[in-house]
Amino acid sequence: MKNNSTWRAQFEAKSGDSIALAGFGYLPGIAIENSKLTSKLYYSAGSKTISITSNKAEPVKTNDHATLFCQQPWYVTPEAAGADLLNYEEWEYVNGQEIRYTVDSVTITMSKNGTYLVQRFSKGKLKTAELAKWQWHSTKPDHFVYEWDDRPFSDDNNSVQITELTASILKITEVSDNNGGGISDSYKIVLKPAIRK
Repeated sequence: MKNNSTWRAQFEAKSGDSIALAGFGYLPGIAIENSKLTSKLYYSAGSKTISITSNKAEPVKTNDHATLFCQQPWYVTPEAAGADLLNYEEWEYVNGQEIRYTVDSVTITMSKNGTYLVQRFSKGKLKTAELAKWQWHSTKPDHFVYEWDDRPFSDDNNSVQITELTASILKITEVSDNNGGGISDSYKIVLKPAIRK
């Protein structure tokens, strides 16, 4: 989860312990023992090898919210504060040149293993993917908290209240201390199920 880096593409299982990652490389000799996964990643473009070791994440406590919340990706609608997350200009560097684009779609995907993936798109193309972690608030059953990188969870910051949740709509109110001064900012966001391809 370091640097919020993610990569998403097609993969093909080559054997019981090997996966080819289209256009990227491959993972041979995948071994899972108890709650630990080990392998090597061969990056084909850079002819590099990285050793991988990971531990299984503790699952988030399951409840009715978690079941609905984690069953599908959700897209941000332009209602309420969602309008601020859409149709704004961003940039990326390609071959040393700054290329500007407009973010026109944002999705979030929550997993029962505590991952929180935020993806931003422009004209149907994925531009950024950021990975955070989440868990239920310790005292408020209709709230969850999230954190980026390996920072510890805090019930006081990055707290999100689920105000409505059905199979067809998710309404949340996010409260965070963006300026570090103890003053909370509040954002109401409306999301709907994203269509899986």
